[in-house]
Amino acid sequence: MKKLIFLIIIILSALGFQLSAVIQAAELKPVKPGQLAPLFMLRDFEGSYVSLKNFCDVDDTKTPPALKKQRAVVILNFFSTICFPCMEEMPALQRIYEKYKDKGLKMFLISIDGKPEEVLPQFIKDYGVEVPILLDMYQKTLQKYGFESVPHTILIDKNRKILSVSKEDKEIDKKLDEKLSQLLK
Repeated sequence: MKKLIFLIIIILSALGFQLSAVIQAAELKPVKPGQLAPLFMLRDFEGSYVSLKNFCDVDDTKTPPALKKQRAVVILNFFSTICFPCMEEMPALQRIYEKYKDKGLKMFLISIDGKPEEVLPQFIKDYGVEVPILLDMYQKTLQKYGFESVPHTILIDKNRKILSVSKEDKEIDKKLDEKLSQLLK
């Protein structure tokens, strides 16, 4: 009898979890161009914390000029090491990073892998990734941006305004290059 009750509890828990995931997914509203990018703080692969606010934010006229941080255009790319379209985009994103990293661009790859320490070292090696990687193991930031799948690439201006959102784009480098060449003259 105890085994049956335990089994019922496990099944109900599983169903409840699935139901809450479906309800949560239905409530997701993907970010769109023109909106402010949601703020986040994520750990990078080396263990340091990175906040979007450190690179771009709404222009605050109350902050004295000496205390204002150097702002940058930011690209975020949500990915997973088991996502084939993510792997296809990686070389293009790497090219964009190399071309604009010294011209005012900050780029971050945001891994949604559950066990990044197990999968990222080989992925970094296989794809020659030099772009900083942030960890979103519980996919809270992915959900905050309103996404339920990867890849998604977001271009954000210095004032934290979203300029473009791309999903599985085979020409991502051409589109980003066109926009960045105008933004980072």
